[in-house]
Amino acid sequence: MTVQYPGKLTARLAEIPYGKIMLATLSLFSMLLMLKNCDIAIEYMKNGLLLCARTVIPSLFPFMVISEIIVSSGAGEYVGSLVAKPARWLFNISPSGACAVFLGAVCGFPVGARSAVQALDNGFIDKTECAHLLTFSNNPSSAFIISAVGASLLGNRTLGLVLWLLTVITSLICGFVMRLILYRTSRAKPKVTTKAHTVSGVSTFTKALTSSTGAMLTVCAYVVFFSAFIGALGSALETVTPSPTVKALLFSFFELSSGASLCSELEGGASLPALAAALGWSGISVHCQIITVCEGRGVSFRPYFFAKLLQALLSLVGMLLLLHILPPELTGGVESIFGSPLS
Repeated sequence: MTVQYPGKLTARLAEIPYGKIMLATLSLFSMLLMLKNCDIAIEYMKNGLLLCARTVIPSLFPFMVISEIIVSSGAGEYVGSLVAKPARWLFNISPSGACAVFLGAVCGFPVGARSAVQALDNGFIDKTECAHLLTFSNNPSSAFIISAVGASLLGNRTLGLVLWLLTVITSLICGFVMRLILYRTSRAKPKVTTKAHTVSGVSTFTKALTSSTGAMLTVCAYVVFFSAFIGALGSALETVTPSPTVKALLFSFFELSSGASLCSELEGGASLPALAAALGWSGISVHCQIITVCEGRGVSFRPYFFAKLLQALLSLVGMLLLLHILPPELTGGVESIFGSPLS
């Protein structure tokens, strides 16, 4: 009998491809889930296509084209220079990084990530700053939160504005926290490499349009796939009858649109805190989009996932505090999850 020494055993355990094993397991689970509920998966896939046509493409594609033109033309440096000093003081980022944060907050994901990656490709920022930017430049767009969530789901555009501001503020807090983690030692002032933009304006536009079209198709592919997955998962969960809150949080973990819809239907004062947490986390579907955008750059995603978990927690706590401040006519007169009426 051969005795395995602890050192050799540890080395062998380290050689096991845990990531590939987990991915294979999830793939098999997803395939079995959709085969068992294929009719429902197909129906939800159709809903995903309609969602792309009615909401995702109209609200995102123009901003993707414009943001790429801004960054590739060098205009992002000038946009970021308007807030260069506070951005440098709070987050230790360059003007190009500040532009990515601004575009991500207004236009939504994956515009922030695409802007950060493009700045990296152009030599305006380094990999460390790119990893830092990813942690707080990717949020749901203002149009999605204010119109789709606020006006459509909650019937209150002002409440949608409150949710968007809360999401932006918590993302900025995460950006500051991640600055302390990523730049533990004093970091020199970010260097900006200015490149001569010799490409004509027409070429810049056509390149931005072509690149954004490919990225838009990728985004829609993720939306359609996760819509089918969520539909099949929801059908499977009906056999175990989970509570509405558990189901809403589970759906929000994977896909934001479906999760936000279920969160808005929760009762007992849990709808707004659950919505805030879902918007802060944004869903696995969005995270896959961000990973695809950054593929091949050697950028670490550990800070990104840590920051999104932190943002979800901060958004949840922030909304619980706001429920005791906002007027009842704005929150619909709901009660807090602690059982006391809001005033």
